[in-house]
Amino acid sequence: MTPEERDHSPERSPDLSATTSFARPVWAPAPEPIWCVDTAELLRPWPERVETSPLRIWPEIRAAYDTWPERLVFTVRHGMRVAAAPMIPPLMAARVRLQQSIDFGPDCERVTAPTLIVTGEDGLDFVVPAEITRRFLTLIPGSRYVKIERSGHIGLLTQPVKFADAVEGFLRTPDAEPRTLEPVGTL
Repeated sequence: MTPEERDHSPERSPDLSATTSFARPVWAPAPEPIWCVDTAELLRPWPERVETSPLRIWPEIRAAYDTWPERLVFTVRHGMRVAAAPMIPPLMAARVRLQQSIDFGPDCERVTAPTLIVTGEDGLDFVVPAEITRRFLTLIPGSRYVKIERSGHIGLLTQPVKFADAVEGFLRTPDAEPRTLEPVGTL
């Protein structure tokens, strides 16, 4: 949820502030990926898209799980989740375009709720690099940062206990410390 979305429905989230790392001025996509999502991706057969998707998250899966059986079990379970709720490339492209048309910087500066920025390790997120997400630390006053070891873009799934520990630790200390580019904690 962006600060702007939160402002439109304050009754649903009076104390919640979460942002997406796809927001300007933090991240701007190269024109090529949007073109691919709009045209080439739609023309590729669905099984081929599913077949190549694991390659994008494989480095994270390899880092998160020590053995081949664990990696295989996670990959099958995650594949079933993806098949149950498939992505719709044109909607994804439309969302990226919409987000790029809005400057979230002023909204981020207005955030007063304690805010936790969570990333995985540098080099394991091939969707939105961790360094891009960390830029929110300079935009949201008082925000805190936690890096989850051995995770990348889907750390919530590959490291659920560490993710829950990060959120729980943040919720137990509601007063945000001064913002920093160094992790408040590493899990």
